[in-house]
Amino acid sequence: MRHAATTAALLAAVTAAACGSNTIDYGPRRAALAAIGDQVIVPGYVELARVTGELAVAARADLPALDAARLAALQDRWRAVRAAWLRTQAHRIGPVRDDLFESRIAQWPVDQLDVEALVAGTATVDRALIDTQGANRKGLAVAEYLLFSAGTGTGAADPLAALADPRRRAYLQAVLDAIADETTALAAAWTGGYAARFANPGEPDAAFATVKEGIDAVVNANVFLAENVADTKLGAPLGAMTGGIPQIELVESPWSDHGADDVAAAYDGLRAILDGPDGAPGPEGGDPFLAALLEVSHPEIADQLRADLTGARDAVVAVSHPLIDAVAAKTAAVDAAWTTARTVKATYKTEVVAALGVTLSFNDNDGD
Repeated sequence: MRHAATTAALLAAVTAAACGSNTIDYGPRRAALAAIGDQVIVPGYVELARVTGELAVAARADLPALDAARLAALQDRWRAVRAAWLRTQAHRIGPVRDDLFESRIAQWPVDQLDVEALVAGTATVDRALIDTQGANRKGLAVAEYLLFSAGTGTGAADPLAALADPRRRAYLQAVLDAIADETTALAAAWTGGYAARFANPGEPDAAFATVKEGIDAVVNANVFLAENVADTKLGAPLGAMTGGIPQIELVESPWSDHGADDVAAAYDGLRAILDGPDGAPGPEGGDPFLAALLEVSHPEIADQLRADLTGARDAVVAVSHPLIDAVAAKTAAVDAAWTTARTVKATYKTEVVAALGVTLSFNDNDGD
């Protein structure tokens, strides 16, 4: 299948992407940019393309003869895609924003009524239809809606029954194919040249004019994700801006109950930027990631950030499922997850930014 072949080519390109053209001024910050790009960002997007391609291919085989076991397997594959996507949000830099991949892959919320109208309509349901739709009628959240819910007004008792409708299956397949193509193109943007542009500030056609601009971009992406987790994924549903009244309709990934797992994956992405792809502190003189820059003069901040991320991840994993129920009840566990998320946000926005001399930029809240 096309998706599998393309992913194999992207994997082969990771090594090539690691060989940037820079041969001068390979200082710690430039080295950190290269390591983050080559060992975290590029492999992260290649992995995302792989699992989305596998989901689209599996759906093509399973949807025509869908049963409970096949549906459960497709749902598990969706969860793997969702986690891979959330990990990449720690490096929301470059093509994912500049070329609007983000909105096409994972816009939230879903326009359920329009999706149902398209499924119930008479227009041919194929990729051409999906490509003409707005972001809220395609992408990961729409795939979740179709895979995990019975749908609005379908009369079905569960998603398996709802997906007995051939137009609904066709819409789901077209959405999954579109996601796979988008993530493959996103990975190709990095392996096909952006990785070298990212790693070599100041050179012709570089992504950044200076090394400082590159580090600023990385840290700002981290700050944005920490803010997004604390304020949007947890704070808003808990009623942080509505006088403490829970707003359960703001819980993300609601049909799959993946909201807490979304947050855990986001923390994994942040930890990879800090310490590398395995998320573990490296030996002195090892590969330089964000922690190596902090440890030059502020090793206590690197240790604090590790502890904060670990504590926050543990706290959200401890929240009972479904997350919507925990939010509605404002359980002690979900309050603890929010408290630790705000601690992570504060550490990035104050300690990390100050230690590295980063210039904070405005972060929008588009996409997911």
